[in-house]
Amino acid sequence: MTTVRLEPWEWRAAVDIALDRYLRARAIDRPEVYGEGGVLSDIVGACGEWAFAKWLGVLYEASLTPDHQRGDVAGWGVRATPRDNGSLLLHRRDADDGHFVLVTGQALAYTVRGYILGAAGKKPEYWRTKPRPAFFVPQSALAPLFP
Repeated sequence: MTTVRLEPWEWRAAVDIALDRYLRARAIDRPEVYGEGGVLSDIVGACGEWAFAKWLGVLYEASLTPDHQRGDVAGWGVRATPRDNGSLLLHRRDADDGHFVLVTGQALAYTVRGYILGAAGKKPEYWRTKPRPAFFVPQSALAPLFP
């Protein structure tokens, strides 16, 4: 596991991206299909994506609209949570051959926890309906990433 520190300007830029995503979604009445987290979910996601891009050493090219085929950063699906012990969440529509990485943390400090292939993370024992329907992949099931 590696900790990545976002500079204050990077964090603010990620928050701006999250706000744009949120406002665009509300303007077209796109439902919050992944829970009721509101703008906070968008902020956590954008900051996690930026941190992973920084860890990879690639430019963060944020998307303002959902694109489930492209991935979030350099073809990777990034799943983020502020909880250090949080799970990587997968959904039925996530690509079975996709690579998904878990990033945890908040407000400048983020940790890249590991990754899993979509199909490997969609085990029946990981499925939960609360707090929302998804596969909750524990960190113990993630493969390590090396810089």
